[in-house]
Amino acid sequence: MEALRMLVLTAMESEARAVAGAWGMDRSSTNSFILMNADRAVVTVGIRGCNLARAETLLRGRRPQVLILAGVAGALDPSLAIGSIVIEGWPDDRPLPSDSRAGRFHCSTGLVSTTAEKARLFAQTGCAAVEMEAAAIAPFAARAGVPLLHIRAISDTATDAINPDCLSLIDAD
Repeated sequence: MEALRMLVLTAMESEARAVAGAWGMDRSSTNSFILMNADRAVVTVGIRGCNLARAETLLRGRRPQVLILAGVAGALDPSLAIGSIVIEGWPDDRPLPSDSRAGRFHCSTGLVSTTAEKARLFAQTGCAAVEMEAAAIAPFAARAGVPLLHIRAISDTATDAINPDCLSLIDAD
């Protein structure tokens, strides 16, 4: 079985396709939830990791060097702008990419949609941003014995309210 250097997990198919496109991977696969090249795979695991079984199946007999959880997140830290890149789990012996900053993520079971909720979470946790997948992905990475690198682009600032109905516009992927 071929070596898998890097496994990237995303919540949404659009995030997976963006990562695959940035790497020049073929995005015309018949299985749009798993995109692969010789040593990398990008898998859509759904919101809250509800389709994590896709990644578990892919890993049978393989152990990637790193598992990356990538996608978008909502800012809790008021200093973050839309498009800011936040990274958690970056190796201490390597400098962060110049267009990013280190920060922690808060994993929520639901959409954090009001500015009051964001401010409360920031005060309570000190986390830079909020997302909904790490609670499922971190134990998965630990079971696989693979380091987890968490990279997110900010989709909404701490002062942006989000209509909770927006989740009704998408399915689990």
